[in-house]
Amino acid sequence: MDLGSLRRKVRCHLDQHMYESAVFLADKLVTMSGGHEDDVYTLAQAYFRAGLHHRAIYTVVEAGLVERHSKFRFLVAKCHVVKENWEEALAVLGDGASAAEEPPPADAAEDYRAAMSLLRGNIYDAMDDRDQAVLAYRTALRHDCCCYEAFKHLTEHHLLTSADEQALISEIAFGGDDAWLELLYRAKVNRYDAARAAG
Repeated sequence: MDLGSLRRKVRCHLDQHMYESAVFLADKLVTMSGGHEDDVYTLAQAYFRAGLHHRAIYTVVEAGLVERHSKFRFLVAKCHVVKENWEEALAVLGDGASAAEEPPPADAAEDYRAAMSLLRGNIYDAMDDRDQAVLAYRTALRHDCCCYEAFKHLTEHHLLTSADEQALISEIAFGGDDAWLELLYRAKVNRYDAARAAG
């Protein structure tokens, strides 16, 4: 059996939202590949998308991959969030302090720091811990200026003062190709300021 062909079939079914088929094929793929970690991750993803969150957690934990890579921790934490198990999710994610000190991976697709910070912010929001939520969202934007969800939470949900919003824009590391995004963020912040003044 050509495992490359089977992997493509799994990805195709995931992309076409045929999750039960993706789970079936991914499960066979894990067996045939001897539990290759990328295939285990694909199976866990298929379980997640199929709404089988406990199965996704079990798959990653049973394979001993929770601490192997950020993407496994993120997926397991995301499953806990869907089930509203906030404390369990935070325990898996950690406080983010060590991640903040790590250099970014060479492959941007493997950089989960912004996603994990955003998820922490969502969790703290759900737990009504405003200060920690703000810190997590700001951290997400520092890791990835394109993390619009973090920006939206901070501005539209009025988690920051007007001065803090302006400071937020200044602390985001916009790249040379992101000048348009900086202008957009500034325009949105100025619009919110005008709305506050009018109110």
